[in-house]
Amino acid sequence: MKALERTTVSPSTESFHKSEYPDHWERYEFAANFVEGKKVIDIACGPGYGTALLSKKSGQTTIGLDVDEEVVQTATKNYGHIAKFQKADGYNWPIESNSFDVVVSLETFEHLDNPEAFLQEIFRVLKPTGSLIISTPCNETETRFHPPNPFHLREYNWIEMGEYISKYFTIQNRYSQVSKIGKINAKINNSLFASIKSKIPKSIKHLLLNSLTATSLKEGEIVAGYKENLGVQLLVASKNS
Repeated sequence: MKALERTTVSPSTESFHKSEYPDHWERYEFAANFVEGKKVIDIACGPGYGTALLSKKSGQTTIGLDVDEEVVQTATKNYGHIAKFQKADGYNWPIESNSFDVVVSLETFEHLDNPEAFLQEIFRVLKPTGSLIISTPCNETETRFHPPNPFHLREYNWIEMGEYISKYFTIQNRYSQVSKIGKINAKINNSLFASIKSKIPKSIKHLLLNSLTATSLKEGEIVAGYKENLGVQLLVASKNS
C-alpha cells in the first residue's frame, strides 16, 4: 500500500478545511446518507473528521482504520469522543468477520498494491446484508497505469472499477463526482471554444488546471451515472451471498 495524501484537520479548523477541500467533505456527506443506524468502518480514515461525521449520522460509534500510527493518535485526540480509531494495514484488520453493516472506503483504492486482498477483507468483515461505499479517481486515459499523482499506484477507468467491485459485491448504484472545473470543461467541449482549447499547449493547460484547483472551483456535486469530465467515481454495492 502506497503512502496516502494527508490533510490536517481538527474540530477548530474544520470550516477552513471544508473551504479548501470541499470535494473531500462532499464524499463523506454522500456516504453518510447510507449509514443511519448502522455499524460502520471507515477505511484509511486519516485525520478522522469524516469518521466523526459518519458516527454522528449513524448514531453508533464508527471505527476508523489507518495504517499510520501517528495519524491514529491525532484522530483519537481530536475525535475520540465521537469515534474509535485503530491502526491497521490495508489487508488485515482487527475486526471480527461478518460484524459490520457498512464499510466506507474513500480515495483508498488507487493506493493499493493488492486490491484483491483489500476487497476480500471488506467482504470478510461485512455482515451478509452489508454494504460497501467506495470512491476512487476515474481515469479514462493511459496515464491510469502510471498516474501523475505520485501517491497513486494505479487509477481505474469506469469499466475497470466496476469489474473489480463486481467480483465480490453486487453494485447497486454508481455516481460521478463532477467539480465546477469539470462542468466548465464540458461546456467548453460542447461549444465553439472547443477548437480554441485544442490549440492550447498541454503545458499551459496543466498550469491553468493547477491554478483552478487551488480555488473553490473544485467544489462540485455528486450525480448518478457516468458524467463527462467526472473526477471521482463512487459505487454503492452489497455483499454477494
